[in-house]
Amino acid sequence: MTEIAEALKEKELKLALYKKEQDIAKADADQAYHLQSAIMKQKVREQEIEVEVVERQKQIELEEKEILRREKQFDSEIKKKADADRYALEQEALAKKASALATTEAEQFRTESLAKAEADKIRLIGLAEAETTLAKGTAEAETKEKVAEAFKKYDEAAILSMIVEILPQLVKEAAAPLGNIDKISVVDTGSGEGGGANRVTNYATNLLSTTQETLKETLGLDVKSLIENFAGSTTSEPPQE
Repeated sequence: MTEIAEALKEKELKLALYKKEQDIAKADADQAYHLQSAIMKQKVREQEIEVEVVERQKQIELEEKEILRREKQFDSEIKKKADADRYALEQEALAKKASALATTEAEQFRTESLAKAEADKIRLIGLAEAETTLAKGTAEAETKEKVAEAFKKYDEAAILSMIVEILPQLVKEAAAPLGNIDKISVVDTGSGEGGGANRVTNYATNLLSTTQETLKETLGLDVKSLIENFAGSTTSEPPQE
């Protein structure tokens, strides 16, 4: 009995030791499993984190690129607007400059045209006056020439006789303005010129002198010389017996 009991007891002890070993082994295995599982989970998480970091970096890079793209777009739009504004200002300045230049050229053309027209007018007037003067001078020269040719046919006595015949009419026409005077008031101014009456007489004398000068200038006849020559030739002739 004792041997059996000891054998059973020893068997149980062995079984207990075996079970304990099994339990320890199982616990070690479980612990190892959990540890391994934790390690694996840690590695997986680390890998996930790495993936997330990479993804985040990529996302940041994409965001930075987007920001740069928007900045470039914004700068481009601002530049385009600035270029457009500058172009508009340049075009406006060019338009104003062209307008001012056109106005200046138009005013200059108007001034030059007016000056040319005035110069042409003055030139034409000068030509007309010159032609008139030339024609008048030619006519007077022709008249003098014809009168001279006509008077060549007469001697001095005949010419003087003709002048004596027309002289009263010339004097009458010269004194005609005096006949229109209704009343003469003679006032002595004390200037020593003989008063108003002498002035009237001087006026008539001046008219006769002017008539003589006119005959000399227009017809080439010197009445004074003719009369003196005629008087001289008459007195120099010997008396007839």
